[in-house]
Amino acid sequence: METFKAGDVVQLKSGSPSMTITELYNGNQFAYCTWYDFTTNVWFEKRVFPVIALKIFDEADQVIYKEFD
Repeated sequence: METFKAGDVVQLKSGSPSMTITELYNGNQFAYCTWYDFTTNVWFEKRVFPVIALKIFDEADQVIYKEFD
């Protein structure tokens, strides 16, 4: 399993926008992540993910979101 730290840019292994880890807790088993979501009216999202579901962000896997009017 990868070792993460606050400030790392990550994404879900299943695919997601790039997210920044802002905090790790519970023995570094969970990561509090933040990102911008251009597909909704909520521009700034934040959620907790198990670190086992994360990987370091790779631009080749980036999901592109288009802003809608």
